[in-house]
Amino acid sequence: MTATDPTLCFAETPRYRLILAHDDAQLLAAQRLRYRVFAGEWGARLKTRKPGLDHDLFDPFCHHLLVLDKSDDSVVGCYRLLPSRSARVVGERCAEAEYDLTRIKRLDFVELSRACIAPEHRTGAVIGLLFRGLATYLARFRVRYLFGLASFPYHGGLDAVLAQYRTLRQKYEAPIEFHVTPWRRIEPMPLDGVEPAPCPSLILAYLAAGAWIAGDPTIDPDFHCVDFPVLLDGERLAPRYRRHFSRNALRSESLSHA
Repeated sequence: MTATDPTLCFAETPRYRLILAHDDAQLLAAQRLRYRVFAGEWGARLKTRKPGLDHDLFDPFCHHLLVLDKSDDSVVGCYRLLPSRSARVVGERCAEAEYDLTRIKRLDFVELSRACIAPEHRTGAVIGLLFRGLATYLARFRVRYLFGLASFPYHGGLDAVLAQYRTLRQKYEAPIEFHVTPWRRIEPMPLDGVEPAPCPSLILAYLAAGAWIAGDPTIDPDFHCVDFPVLLDGERLAPRYRRHFSRNALRSESLSHA
């Protein structure tokens, strides 16, 4: 199959193409991008056995949503999606290293992870394409819930990140039955008078799409960030993304994993 096959190509703009990865070369390109962003920019400690690649045991069981630059087919943005059936095969989900997911395990949810965009392509167009891809994925595979950990770098100060979390939680907190619990809680600190840190674009995009904040944050020491658990219910999806449900006619093609 080619990248323009309708079972793989989710959307196009004059500059970009949004697809599901369908061969090893595309997966390797996504892993190189992830390494470049997480290790090169964030200074993350990646448990990799292959120089220059971010890879782990989950990759072979996931769908990989990619944004390609049409000028050279390079991967400039990616998302990793782990369906429930694949999580059962693996025996766990990525987020379980940081959170007790007991309350949401009753849901048939797809786990999001490893979202990143190449620095020179960090525009609203690429973020918008990735979120169009998530909406299309929900529709095509008849999935209602997406869950993931959204990363918030704390180089500007942990208190500033927590001040922003407190502000966002007041408006976007999930009902208690959807809360997950961090294994390592962040110790309370005084936040009165603390200026909230600017919120990363990806977290703002989740919330704009209709996502909830599904519990307390935790520190990810390997990635040097604070993780916010976010849960998106497809029935709450914002109207500008909801149109992709009807556009894709809730098709249920069975796509192979990358």
